[in-house]
Amino acid sequence: MAEQPIRVGLAGGVQASLPLAGAGGRDHLDQVLRKRGMQPQRVEIPGDLPDKATEDPEALAQDLALTFPELSGFILPGSGTSPEAAPAPEACAERGADTPPPLPLARELELSDPADLDRFLEKVRAQHRWRFRFGGCPDLGSLRSFHRLHALAVLAHDPACFRRLSLLVAEAEAGGQTVPQAAREYLARFMGCLSRPITPAGMAAVLGTVWHELNPAMNHQERKEFGQEIWAYVRGRTPLGNPLRRARSLLSRYPRPQLREQLAIQTESTQQANI
Repeated sequence: MAEQPIRVGLAGGVQASLPLAGAGGRDHLDQVLRKRGMQPQRVEIPGDLPDKATEDPEALAQDLALTFPELSGFILPGSGTSPEAAPAPEACAERGADTPPPLPLARELELSDPADLDRFLEKVRAQHRWRFRFGGCPDLGSLRSFHRLHALAVLAHDPACFRRLSLLVAEAEAGGQTVPQAAREYLARFMGCLSRPITPAGMAAVLGTVWHELNPAMNHQERKEFGQEIWAYVRGRTPLGNPLRRARSLLSRYPRPQLREQLAIQTESTQQANI
């Protein structure tokens, strides 16, 4: 089966271009999305989008998901803070397994900030994987797999978020709540975690996890050099790219497919951010 493209909806009022911080001028939003692996889709929505986005962003995000089930995110016209659309508390079984969760929303001019663009696109990719890779209303095994796959991504935002999500998965495993209820709550909390900025402390946790996973395979010199690069980053003496390059090189030498995919998903979200 062909992989489903990651489609992002653009409301009719969204302009063709916007200023991109640090990009030396302006670029077409459609081109920006395509460069980041997205497929933009222009759509016309009836009604007063700005008012609905402000008054009831949850309803707007859910309506858009139902109207355009092929989309994984949506960009609204104008500026200002993006409406937060936290998923409602009902379990996915109660709303129907075929009913998509609310779409991640953003306002076009907000995306001129590279860190905000990264965070929005990270949510879009995660939404896409949740729906098209894990079925949108996953069973326990799929929920575990989604959690493992995004472990480094969540750590980068907030290690405490990862611990809370891990406890939620463990509660579902122990039968503390049904899997559909846990899945719905998990997605709401997960998207909340991705709304937080990626921090140096979070990236230190990511790099420390990679070091720990590779530790049994590395020789003494490799452990020492990778550890020194991580420490230099933590102390602000070297850019993030240095230990990340070392991590990728070690993963090429000592293949860990799951860890490689975890790191690839996480680093998609640091393309523009200055961390």
